[in-house]
Amino acid sequence: MGKDAVLKVTAFDRMVNDLIQWNWWDFFPMQPQNIGRVHIRGYETEASYHVADAASLSLNYTYTNPIDELTGQKIYQTIPKQQTKAVLTLFPVKDLYVTMEGRAVDNYVQQNTWRYSVMDAKIAEKLGLDPAELQACASTTVTRQAATAPSVLSEDPALYLDIQRLNPPREEVYRATHEALDELVALVAAEDVEGFRRVLTQARTAVANES
Repeated sequence: MGKDAVLKVTAFDRMVNDLIQWNWWDFFPMQPQNIGRVHIRGYETEASYHVADAASLSLNYTYTNPIDELTGQKIYQTIPKQQTKAVLTLFPVKDLYVTMEGRAVDNYVQQNTWRYSVMDAKIAEKLGLDPAELQACASTTVTRQAATAPSVLSEDPALYLDIQRLNPPREEVYRATHEALDELVALVAAEDVEGFRRVLTQARTAVANES
């Protein structure tokens, strides 16, 4: 749609084992319930437009149809039926961002309806701080990554280039990396907590098996 406009349409069809649903309708305080096997289908559309360097607007709509494979029943409460989201970001001056976001959510419920809307706004500014200044407020994850990065970056660039260049399946590795990142981006955009948890669990298992 041109360099300043993007339109995306994504369909998804996946199976999830051991989905955890927090039930607050039948129990107080709410309790976790395990759903053995879930079939989740749906689609997502997204459109975005950038007005030079002044502003950007994005619209997103997601429809989800979750079914309990063991009972054939719809899954209520945990996964929204549909969600519409709009984000407007303004760039009034260099390195300053003003973002306004609104979303309307329609949930699956057994009786009546359960809809709500949320509006958020935030102002952010690039501080341009030296990395050393960020150590005072860095999280544990950032600190660990920062400790590992220097040892990798201090290696011989020519050696690392050869490692990449002479690796026969490198294109498969690059493609798998892109696909994994695209999946994470999609899960975050859809606010899919269970999907994100599943990906992290799979990664944790893979790392544990390698160690």
